[in-house]
Amino acid sequence: MKRILILFSVIIISHTVHAQDWLDGFVITKNADTLKGNIKYQTSDIQFQKVYFLQNGERKEYSPSEILGYGIYGIKSYSSQAVENEFVEVIAIGNVSLFRKRKTLLIQNEIGETYPLVSKTKTVVKDGETYISEGKKWKSVVYGMLSSCDIKPQDLKDLNFNTKNVLSLVTRYNSCKNGSTSTYQNNGLKTILFDFGIHLGVRNGELNVSSANGVDRPIDTNHKSNNTILGGFVNVRFPNLSEKISLQVGLNYQQISLTGNTIFDNSENPFRTNLVVDEYEIKSDFTAIGIPVSFKGLLVDGPLSVFVQAGMLFNQISSPSSSLTRERRINNGTPTISQEEGFFDFKNSSSHAWGRFGISKSINGKFKIGLSFDVIFANDQFLGNEDKFSPFNQTGFSLLLSY
Repeated sequence: MKRILILFSVIIISHTVHAQDWLDGFVITKNADTLKGNIKYQTSDIQFQKVYFLQNGERKEYSPSEILGYGIYGIKSYSSQAVENEFVEVIAIGNVSLFRKRKTLLIQNEIGETYPLVSKTKTVVKDGETYISEGKKWKSVVYGMLSSCDIKPQDLKDLNFNTKNVLSLVTRYNSCKNGSTSTYQNNGLKTILFDFGIHLGVRNGELNVSSANGVDRPIDTNHKSNNTILGGFVNVRFPNLSEKISLQVGLNYQQISLTGNTIFDNSENPFRTNLVVDEYEIKSDFTAIGIPVSFKGLLVDGPLSVFVQAGMLFNQISSPSSSLTRERRINNGTPTISQEEGFFDFKNSSSHAWGRFGISKSINGKFKIGLSFDVIFANDQFLGNEDKFSPFNQTGFSLLLSY
């Protein structure tokens, strides 16, 4: 746990914190003038359709037909010169250039003709055997465009389809033509973005206490809780690595009350002289301070986003108390009540796997409000009693607000 916190602190100290999505960038006008200002960082398809530009407090919106391109320093650059009426991500510029349109790689020749490079696999059955065949159309396009510069079919024969390999061939071709290749890929951790948020939720918990060996005792039952949870979180995004995956670290507070009931009844046993009914009620309270660490992935990114999270939850338990109240009736007589304190031995700390599925909506381009379903999976003993099986699972809903 300490290593995680140290790593997280180092990341914050070592990089510039961006709490908002208005980042330093530029737009290139139709007159090839570069205007510097702030670009709204967007990860949905809207980044290919329009750009929001902020300069001297004035906000403007540009479409691909109005500017030559735009960029965010240290992250990505976009051009409107490869595909009509759409921005595409710039990979490299030279005699021959490379772009990316969503997940499709594009190659552009010296006269501005742009062709998609797509590698598709298909299943082929031959002589009763099944083979996976890779489509080679992309190799034909690359060879036809670059072959005038001593690039041979053998250079492409065993070449796998990826940006790195295609870029290497393009760079080689541009150098052969006495030109240069300017690359615009920003890898590594050059830019880190931080979003801060709070969440309020409800949790339904179940502590399943059962005998690992030996005879059942009154505490061996399902102890249930229903409580609120309040917390905050920071979402750390690495746009140079992935637009869809981020790291989230939070801090949660819960005041948990557990209640369990057990009845032992031998009143219908004809062989007993005294007919006894024992009813046990176990109440437990404790405070849990949790640190959830997870990876967050965007399944759908847009005005209404869909996301999933998975990670580990580290809990610190404090102020535990537990009492058992027994009500005994003998031969249907007057009940006697007794109470015993400190019945449970709670561990000081615990760790669990947890997951979240949710939706979120952007508000005025600054805030995001979301609703999620959360599941905490117990993977260890919640009690210190070695003779007990005692996982504590929780499920619930959370309202999320981030900035």
